[in-house]
Parts: sequence; C-alpha cells; structure tokens
Amino acid sequence: MNIYTLPGKIVKCTYLNIGTSKDTDKANKLLKLNEEYTVLKSKVEKLETKVWLEEINNIYFSPLHFANVTPQSSNEDRKHPDYINFNRPENVLK
Repeated sequence: MNIYTLPGKIVKCTYLNIGTSKDTDKANKLLKLNEEYTVLKSKVEKLETKVWLEEINNIYFSPLHFANVTPQSSNEDRKHPDYINFNRPENVLK
C-alpha cells in the first residue's frame, strides 16, 4: 500500500502474516484476506506508518497488510499531510 494513501481510498487486505508479531496477531483477529477496506487516515512516522480503516474503529494497522485497489497519483500523494515531512531533499536517498 502507498503510505500516502488519502482518506476515502479503497485498499485490499493482501497479507495477514506480515510485519511484527503484534501486526500479525492484530491482522489475523480483525482483518479478512482479500477483503476491501476504506482508509480513514494514515500517519507516516520515522519508524512506522499507521493506517486506520473506516470499517474498524480506533485500531491502526501496518500498511504492509494492504494493496491499493486503484493506484494513487504522485499529485495525490502530495496532498497527504505527512508527505512534506518525508520528501524534503535532505530526506531522499541518493
């Protein structure tokens, strides 16, 4: 999943057993493989990205569990509130 996926976009659960053991446990309890979900919000941080879904209240997941159903353009990526924090010239690998 694109970590800058905007609210309202649809993602599909493509993996359950990926990420940390905490990620895997949570995913296996609450997500269904191949099910589609609506992104409520995502938060990009230095060490992890968190994704909240409209269908599951107050619980975040790793974006590793999902794939975007429809690709999001780079212009749309720039609209994400965290985009500027991680796409400054000094933060881009050369």
